[in-house]
Formats: sequence, structure tokens, C-alpha cells
Amino acid sequence: MSDSIIRKYRPKKFSEVLGQKTRVSMIVSALKANVIPPAYLFSGIQGGGKTTNARLIAMSLNCKNRDGVEPCGTCQDCMDILNGSSNYLVELDGARHGKIEDARNMMNSIMYIIPDDSYKIIIIDECHGLTPAAWNAVLKTVEEPPKNVMFIFCTTEIQKVKATIKSRCVHVQFPGVSDEVVIAMVKNICGAEQAEIEDDAAKLIAQYAFGSLRDAQSILEGFIRTKKVTANQVKQVYQTIDPNTILTYFNNIADKDMKSATNMTKGWLRLGIGPELMINGLLEHLRNMVMIFKVEDKTLKSLLKAQREKIGEGRVADWIEFFYDQLKFIRDYPMEYSLSIDLITIKLIDSLTAQKSLTKKKKGEEEPVVEIIKAATKTDTIAPLDKEKILKLQQACSGIIAEVDPQFRRVTIKNKQGTIFDVTSHVSLVKSDYYIMDQDLDFVIQGYPESMETAVKIK
Repeated sequence: MSDSIIRKYRPKKFSEVLGQKTRVSMIVSALKANVIPPAYLFSGIQGGGKTTNARLIAMSLNCKNRDGVEPCGTCQDCMDILNGSSNYLVELDGARHGKIEDARNMMNSIMYIIPDDSYKIIIIDECHGLTPAAWNAVLKTVEEPPKNVMFIFCTTEIQKVKATIKSRCVHVQFPGVSDEVVIAMVKNICGAEQAEIEDDAAKLIAQYAFGSLRDAQSILEGFIRTKKVTANQVKQVYQTIDPNTILTYFNNIADKDMKSATNMTKGWLRLGIGPELMINGLLEHLRNMVMIFKVEDKTLKSLLKAQREKIGEGRVADWIEFFYDQLKFIRDYPMEYSLSIDLITIKLIDSLTAQKSLTKKKKGEEEPVVEIIKAATKTDTIAPLDKEKILKLQQACSGIIAEVDPQFRRVTIKNKQGTIFDVTSHVSLVKSDYYIMDQDLDFVIQGYPESMETAVKIK
């Protein structure tokens, strides 16, 4: 049985690592200077090269045939490290084995005597998954490691790693690689495997990989055995959003056409496009809107420019930050797909309604200013919500009423996944991160089947 693409094309030398030149140069320079830190902390997206570079460090420090600091990649020591069977390499998956017992077993394994010309490398993948007790056990050893022992912590969620750990490590960030690097890699692999690939197919694979070389290789694995990879094949398996429909979606947002915008997102969901892929597609469009000079298509460039002027450049930048927050929220707190995307659409349109751009003269120049529109009436005169609609929404999302405003102008609902959102008559009454305006209730309710025969009574 032949090796998978991932195993076959895993870098065996630092010079073979793609898209991370600055990070690799930093590591190689330290090795050349014989500066061996007790611990590295590698952070970044999945498939960005963290574990690969950790193993290359282990190979460099233990290879007897290395050229300078470059491991040969073919000797027994190198092959054992690549295959994860070396006595000089200990790997722990913190996401699955992050308990104190796992940490103690790992610590015990490094107490064996190591030859003076060798190093024992401890790689803890997804280290953010370690329990506090496990971290304490590891931290003691990191502070005073045995001779010729190095720790390399890898994580995709650097924000979950404690400052006490970061301060004891050399931190190297591995961002996602560019689409150009992914496309070149995919084409090179196809050439080596004597397979044809269409340019559009390579571009689609790069688009779906989101900067991850490993994800791109995994996608390619499913098609390369046909010896001809076409864009149509990739599209059939990996649904994507047509860029033209994204342009239309943001036109609907700019026109405050809630019905058309939500109908489009529902259509994307029916195609099997999940919220994360959808948000990434919308993010890419917004980035193009800000960095129009990078767009080569003249027609698209003109449309993006007009759209940016209609929405407002400052607001587009705010939306980019907002979408990044939504990506994290969806990953940390899964909720019903339709509701999560409907809420995003509602908040985008509401941001156009709640704010207006003004210009005023200052020192002879036009300066954009944002003025928050205040409530037109006092809070005690705001109209109450429609109780019948609130009950329907509660039924639709299988939620519970968590809090009710005394005048019934705001109702907080907690759905079965634990997500909390407000339904409100006025934005000034919002308390949670997510909210739905009363005039948008019908659109949200339509996205759900009636899932409860009876609803909790609102007092």
C-alpha cells in the first residue's frame, strides 16, 4: 500500500518547509549558534507546520549525518523521528491525553540517561488541552530540565496558554500560508504523481484549505488517484459560495433588504455550506473590498469600490473584526446554523440603521465622523414586544426564557446549546452579545420547524 500524500510529502529538511521562511530561519539560526532553549512554544493554524518543525528540530539535534544543522532525512534516527518511533522523541496529544497521570508518565520517560551527543525532544501537541494539574507537573520540569532535554509546545489556541508558560518559552507563530504557496505545492505534488490538475481546481483547493498545507494535501488526496483533478470534481465534493452571490448578499445588506439577504444565506446552508466556510467566504470579500488594489479583475474591482463607498470604508473594517469574532464564537459555542447566520445578517443591517456617517469641517478638511443615533423616545415609552411571536421563536429554537424586561420590551432567550440572545424593541435595551430586533422576528422564526408542542409561559 502506498503512503498517503501527507506522509509521502512531509518535509524531511528545513529547506523543504513551505510558506514559513521567516519562522524556519529563526529556528535554524538558533541551531547554528548552538543556542538550544529549554522550551519552544509553536502557535498557529492547524496544518501550518508546527509539528513538522518540531520534528525537524529533533532530527537536527540527533542526526549523525547532518549537513550543518540540516538533517539528512534518510538515516535511521531521522526516519524513526519522522515515524514517531524514536527513543529520542516523546509526543503527547494534550487534547486527548491532558490529565495529570499522562503528564507524570511523560515526565518519567525523560529520566532515562541520554548520550551526550543526543537530545530528547518532548512535543506536546494541542497543549492548551492540558489540565491545570498537568501543567503544574510539566512546568516544574521546564523550569529545570534535565541535560539535553527540550520541550516543544504546539497549540492552535494560544489565548488558552497561561502567561507562566509563555514566559518560559521561545514563542514562534506559524500563520496560514498564502494561496500562491498552496497552489504551487498542489501542482508540484500532482507533477510528481504524474497527475494532471486544472488551474481552477488548484485554486479551489487553496481556497478550501484556508492557509493549511496539510488540509490542502488531504483534499488533494481524494482526487489525485483519478490522475486528472478538475475544478468540477472539487466543486461537487466541496461546496463553496459563488463570489457573485456574495456580492449580491452585501448589496442586500447595504439596501437593508433583510428578506433577500436571509434567503441567500438559507440557500447556502441548503447547499451544505456550513457557517464557518460561509463566514470565511464573506470575510474574503470584505478583505478584497478594503484592499481593492490587490484585485486584478477590473469589473470586480469597480463593483467592490462602489459597494465600499455605499457601506462606508470605516464600517467595512468594523465588519471584518466582527466576522473574526463570529468565527471564534461559532467554534466555541455551536448553535443552530440558521439562527447563527441570521443573527449575523441582522446585526450587519442594524449597524447601518443604528449609525450614520457625517462630515464636518475641521482645519479646512473633510473628516469622517460617526455619530451614534440615540433613542428617539425615553425607554419607558418604547413599545412592548409581541408575546405571541416571542413564544413562536422560543418554540422554534427549543429555548427557554432567561430574563424578561418588566415592560416586556426585551426578552432574553437561552437556546438548547446554551447560547444567549436578546429580542428587543430598541437596541439601547440590548444586554447580551447577540440580539434580534422585533421587526426581524418573522424572518428568524421562518428558519425553524416547530419543535415544541408547548412553550414555557412568560409571566
